[in-house]
Amino acid sequence: FRSNIKIVNDTLILANQDNVIFSIDKYTGEKKWEFSSSFTFLKTNFENSFLIDEKNNLLFFLNTSGELYSINYLTRKINWVLNFKNSSTSGSELFKGLPLVLEDNNLVVHTGNTIFNYDIFSGEKKWSKNIPINTKTVLSRTHVFLISKSNFLICLDLVSGKFIWSKNVDEQIKIFNKKKLISKIGSLKNLLIVDNKIFLFSEKGFLLIFNLKNGNIVDVYKISKKGILSKPIFADGFMFVLNKNNKLLKFN
Repeated sequence: FRSNIKIVNDTLILANQDNVIFSIDKYTGEKKWEFSSSFTFLKTNFENSFLIDEKNNLLFFLNTSGELYSINYLTRKINWVLNFKNSSTSGSELFKGLPLVLEDNNLVVHTGNTIFNYDIFSGEKKWSKNIPINTKTVLSRTHVFLISKSNFLICLDLVSGKFIWSKNVDEQIKIFNKKKLISKIGSLKNLLIVDNKIFLFSEKGFLLIFNLKNGNIVDVYKISKKGILSKPIFADGFMFVLNKNNKLLKFN
């Protein structure tokens, strides 16, 4: 298998390395149905990405061939299909995508070089921006937050795609503490919205906190001397991360 896993009622939905979708009974493990999408011989770091819209019984599937499917998971009817291969590859055969994100009827797709917003019902493109990124985009009800490959923290209007603000993370760190060396932070791996603040996590174990409204830096913490291996998880008022020594760390 080569995808994230989604659970709908009593069903597991996931895909294998050949871009075949499987629907599996979560209690018995029996296969309910399968659906074959476009196959690619070349394998990249990108994994098949699923999103579920339970309100409208919609399954969105972005595969390693760069195809995006909208499927009614009850009737297994295909609503529409989009192909992003050319927007991500620039002549290469490898598709470079990122996990799908959804807010209301806005489906945000990032191919590695370009971000798109599509209407979930029609598949019609609302807007697109050429912003290369490496980490998953985060949505609020009204805004899109992302970190570019050039280390700019960016906020876009979700409906129009207009820039609200853009901040150079390295420059923000210098303003916060001039003695703090940029090289110590390392590459930024995860972006989350936590308690109305933007949390950025670096591979070298730093947590950077930014103001949600203007992108100004609020604080910097070294939370793991051994770096961070996993995406942070929040539960019952605590934050959990796995460091590079496979130790589970817990924070208030």
